[in-house]
Amino acid sequence: MNGWWRRRTHDQRVTILTILAGLPGVALSLGLLWLGDFAPRIRWTASIALVGVWTGVTVALREQIVRPLGTLANMLAALREGDFSIRARVGGGSDALSLAYLEVTCVPIKLSLTGVIFTNLIGSF
Repeated sequence: MNGWWRRRTHDQRVTILTILAGLPGVALSLGLLWLGDFAPRIRWTASIALVGVWTGVTVALREQIVRPLGTLANMLAALREGDFSIRARVGGGSDALSLAYLEVTCVPIKLSLTGVIFTNLIGSF
């Protein structure tokens, strides 16, 4: 399984882990719902709602993880190509993602200051 897991992309691993995290609760809920003494209409309605919420949470969690990583990748690609005009919106948070955005945003400032210092040093000779 280790080789199988490593061949999956990061997006696929996030989705698989999200599905697996909700699987026990959904399976237990569906089992109790279908084994209990409920009307067929209640069973089908609750089953569809439960699976729908589970799917919605899976998609939302995947977007919350994958989209910011894509943004960081695009920012780093722009820096590599020499575009120093990029800036990320940093909301003042102290979580890891906010700090990563802050650090990537500070790179162009640092590079421009280094260029100014280097230009002044070269110009003085």
